[in-house]
Amino acid sequence: METLAFQTKSDLAWSQTLLAAIHKTSFADRITEVDLSDPFSIKLVVSGKYTVLLGNEKDFEKKLARTENALAYLSENMYALEGILHAEK
Repeated sequence: METLAFQTKSDLAWSQTLLAAIHKTSFADRITEVDLSDPFSIKLVVSGKYTVLLGNEKDFEKKLARTENALAYLSENMYALEGILHAEK
């Protein structure tokens, strides 16, 4: 586990906002990695088997909702599938 370091208070506030939105999802307890190192390429790893590419923070909650729907479908219909989910658009 790495320690988070922020250049400015606005970077900290931005990260806290995104993490709060992520925490509200139904899949939050299955997230094994969050990468906020590039604000234009936010990534999550879910259950250690799905890498979710979220892009930037624009429409972030909509992207998380699409991710939630995709994960629900995959868990019901294609459980053994692993890979990358593109939710950035």
